[in-house]
Amino acid sequence: MELHEAIQERRSIRRFIDKTIPEEILTRILNAGRLAPSAVNLQPWRFVVIREPVTKIELVECTRGGKHTHLGMGDVIIVACGNEKECYQRQGNYMKTFAIDVTIALAHMMLAATAEGLGTCWIGAFD
Repeated sequence: MELHEAIQERRSIRRFIDKTIPEEILTRILNAGRLAPSAVNLQPWRFVVIREPVTKIELVECTRGGKHTHLGMGDVIIVACGNEKECYQRQGNYMKTFAIDVTIALAHMMLAATAEGLGTCWIGAFD
């Protein structure tokens, strides 16, 4: 899929089919996040890939009292963690960049997943 088509086609999905994502596709999606720009190229992120059903259920229980049950329905959950200590510390002399950097990496991964024919779901850090 061409980039502009992926941008146009990307949708937030709340219903998932029972489909296993091959490792090579998952690797390409994670690599898209790794290649994302970050302030001073510090890459202040860690991505945790969750496929274990029990762990997915436990993660769902952490979201607004289990409100986001659709999270546990897909084959893979990618949890993006920003590291406040590893990021650029003075963006505009008023903020640290980890939230911006991680968001850009996630956007890259969502577009890569769309280009692979996969649906994506986004749950914010404060949900």
